[in-house]
Amino acid sequence: MTQRDRIVIVTGATSGLGLHLAQRLAGRPGYSVILTSRSAAGADAAARPIGARGLPLDLGSLASVRAFAAEIAALTDGQPVYAVVCNAAIQVVQERTTTVDGFETTIGVNHIGNVALIEALLSTTGAPERLVLVASGVHDPDQATGMPHPLEDATVRELAYPGARHPSDESLQREGRRRYATSKLLNVRTAIELSRRLAGATVVSSFDPGLMPGTGLARDASSWQRALWATVFRLLVVIPGVQSPRRSAGQLEHLVTDAATVPSGTYVARGRPRLPSVAARDVEAQRALYADTLALIAEAEASGARGASVTKAG
Repeated sequence: MTQRDRIVIVTGATSGLGLHLAQRLAGRPGYSVILTSRSAAGADAAARPIGARGLPLDLGSLASVRAFAAEIAALTDGQPVYAVVCNAAIQVVQERTTTVDGFETTIGVNHIGNVALIEALLSTTGAPERLVLVASGVHDPDQATGMPHPLEDATVRELAYPGARHPSDESLQREGRRRYATSKLLNVRTAIELSRRLAGATVVSSFDPGLMPGTGLARDASSWQRALWATVFRLLVVIPGVQSPRRSAGQLEHLVTDAATVPSGTYVARGRPRLPSVAARDVEAQRALYADTLALIAEAEASGARGASVTKAG
């Protein structure tokens, strides 16, 4: 990594789309890649063979996000990185869980963690030239994805702290898939809002890689579902809308590196600019989502600071 290199951060890059993208970028002259995993060992194991740098980052922990941003600032002497690709995501379908900060896990990792990371990097190193949030066509009820429709009218606070509001007539698996679809809607809304907030500084995009059988997204599914996802479903790449991680990574690489990229705020599906869902294009919902997410992060960090102070005093 040199001062002249374009530094690209790719989150969740130990397998699937993220790893394929990191491999492609690390092989480009003038680019240096920092890839992340929840564990330092996992990040290093993925990064070393491709000539990248691996760092630990757990998007389910605001403390981990802050530590990661501080380490990036130390590596870059406080200068902005070239691009950030928010690829890491989780889909929890076997149980209801929360992050260490108390957020529902899928929303906490896929949305709140991403916003916390972006804001932490903006504070420590400044605005990158490119920012991509990996979304999904499942955010759009008009697309025949087979996924439950997202909760378009729910506030981020309701999603982060669902409590007794969990739909009682849904199985845990369907409920978890609906949360995932909702988190992808939040990704698209966030990208559009950030395109306004970072206008003139950063080209922000959301990217739908298509259905990619064989990736690690099904890791929380049952054993037989994981087996199908890793084997039989790989044969589906001949069907429109289904792509291999390698092909999707090539499209994402183009979005990150091409000087003549799409306008900021664009939703790109399988390499082509497209209109996102009607709900994703709701400007007031975009603004409220981002402002309310920042408030949730501030509240959680303040609560954590108070807890640490009490522990230290005791």
